[in-house]
Amino acid sequence: MAKVKESERLRAPLMFAFRSAAEAGDAKKKIDIREGGERVLAARRAIATSRRSLSDAALRSLLAEDLSNLLNTVTFESASPEMVEGLDRVRVSILNYGLPDISNRSAGEVRLREIKAELRDALLRYEPRLLKRGMEITQNDDKKDGQVSFLVRADMRADPVPTSVEFVTDVEFDTGEIRVSRL
Repeated sequence: MAKVKESERLRAPLMFAFRSAAEAGDAKKKIDIREGGERVLAARRAIATSRRSLSDAALRSLLAEDLSNLLNTVTFESASPEMVEGLDRVRVSILNYGLPDISNRSAGEVRLREIKAELRDALLRYEPRLLKRGMEITQNDDKKDGQVSFLVRADMRADPVPTSVEFVTDVEFDTGEIRVSRL
C-alpha cells in the first residue's frame, strides 16, 4: 500500500476512532504505562495519532459503508406508525433513523418524487458529513424493471476543506434494498 503524504490526508470523523479502537480490541488491552511510579495518561495520545487523519479514499469508504447502513434501515415510523403519531420530535430524531419502507411501492412518477425527497431528507438529517449546501439528487435514466437509480452529488465535510462526492443509489422495489456505488 502506497504511503499517503501528510498534505493529502484529511482528518478522520470521530466515529472512526471508535471503529478503529473496536477493530484493534483497545477496550480489552491494558495500557498502563508508568514513569517514576506515576501513571502516564498521555500514552493513548501517541497511539491515537495514527488515527487522526485518513486519505480521501478511506474517508469515502467509511462514508459508503455508513450510507449503505442508513439507506437500508427502515424507519421506526414505517414499522409502527401509530407509535409516533403526534410525536413530531420522535419523527425527526435518531429513533426514526433510516428511510421509509419502499418495498411496497411502485416506480410511478409520483412515487419517484417521494422517494427522492425521502432520500434527501434522510441524508441531510442522519449523515452530518454531507453538507446541505449544494446537495443535488437527480434520477438516472438507466432504468431497469423494478429498480430506479438516483445520482447524488454533495460536498463531504472534511478538514481542512470539504471534498466533493458523487454516488449512485440503486433502489430495488421488490426487495426494498438500496445499493450505494461509485463513491
